[in-house]
Amino acid sequence: MLNRAALRRLPAPTTGYSVHREAIPMRDGAVLRAERYQPTGDAVGTLLVRCPYGRGFPFSLVFARIYAARGYRVILQSVRGTFGSEGVFEPMVNEAVDGADTVAWLRTQPWFTGTFGTIGLSYLGFTQWALLADPPPELAAAVITVGPHDLYQSTWGAGSFALNDFLGWSHMMAHQEDRPRIRAGINQLTAERKVRRAAARLPLGAAGRALLGNGSPWYESWVEHPERDDPFWDRLRHPAALENSRVPVLLLGGWQDLFLDQTLAQYRALRDRNVEVAMTIGPWTHTQMLTSGLGRVTAESLQWLETHLRGSTTSARPSRVRIFRTGKGWEDHPDWAPADATQAWYLQPGGRLAPGAPDPAVQRGSTE
Repeated sequence: MLNRAALRRLPAPTTGYSVHREAIPMRDGAVLRAERYQPTGDAVGTLLVRCPYGRGFPFSLVFARIYAARGYRVILQSVRGTFGSEGVFEPMVNEAVDGADTVAWLRTQPWFTGTFGTIGLSYLGFTQWALLADPPPELAAAVITVGPHDLYQSTWGAGSFALNDFLGWSHMMAHQEDRPRIRAGINQLTAERKVRRAAARLPLGAAGRALLGNGSPWYESWVEHPERDDPFWDRLRHPAALENSRVPVLLLGGWQDLFLDQTLAQYRALRDRNVEVAMTIGPWTHTQMLTSGLGRVTAESLQWLETHLRGSTTSARPSRVRIFRTGKGWEDHPDWAPADATQAWYLQPGGRLAPGAPDPAVQRGSTE
C-alpha cells in the first residue's frame, strides 16, 4: 500500500493542473503515447518520466500528479511496445535512442522553456541512465531511485543468475496488460507460487518458458549469456553515463534493494569525477520504495529538483549522504564511508539475526 500519510506531510500543493494526451514520434516511425500534466499558470520546470508499467495508478500519482500539483509540467510516457506505444518491447534495448528522440520532440513544443529533469525508480531509473550516457544539454537534473545502469550486473553479477527476481519480473511483464484487468490481478496474486515452482526446474530457459508461454520472449537470451564481456550485454548497460555525464544526480536506495551495489557504485563514480551527486539509503527493499519509503523519497526528490531544476537557493540539501543505521536512525554524512556504516550481525538459532555471536551451548542444544 502507498504511504498516503507520509505523502500528506509533503509541502502543500501550490496549483491545479490539466492532463493532455501526447503522441511522440520516434525516428523509425513508431509513435509513443504519453500524458502531459500541465500546471495551471506558469510551470516551474519540466519533468520527463519514461515508464514500461502504464500511465495509470500508482505511477500517475507518484511521478506525475504529486509534481504537477507543485508546479512541475510532467511528461509521463509509456516506453516502446507498452500500453499503446507502438513497436516491440525489448527490455532496455531501445531506451537510449527512444529517450533521445523524446527529447528532440520536447524541444519543438511551444511550452518547453529550455531545460528539464528526469525522475523515476527501477526500470524508470534505467531509462534515465540510458539518456545520461549521452546527455542532452537541456537535461538539468536527475532523480534516480533504485535504478540500475547495467543489466548484466543485475542478472549475473553475483556469479549466478538472479532467477527469482528476473523470472518474476518477466512473468509480470508478460501479463501486465492482460484483459480483462481481473485476469492481470489474478496472475499477480498467483505469481509467487508459479515463479517458485518454475525456478526449481531445469534447464532454466525451458522451465522459464513453460511459465511465460508466449510472453517475455527475451528471457532465455538473458539466461544463455553468463559472461560479463559478452557483446550481447552492450545494449543493456550504460557505463558511459558514469564516465561522461556532468548532470546533477540524486540517488535513492535501500539497504535491502536488489540494486544496492549499483547505487553505491554510481555514487562513487560520479563523486570521484566531481559531479554534483547525493545519495540516500534507507531501511527499505525494492518494493518498499513505493510504500514505507515513499514520503522521504518524494520529499528529497522535490528538494533536489527545487535546487537543480528550479534554481532555488533556499532549499539546498544539508548533506551529500544520508543513511539509515539500524538502532540509530537517520544520519547525515559529508561522504560515503563504508567502514563507518559496517555492523556485524550473527545468525542465531531459529533463523534470527543479532549483533552478538550465539552462545555455543545454545547452539549445541539447538542441534541435539
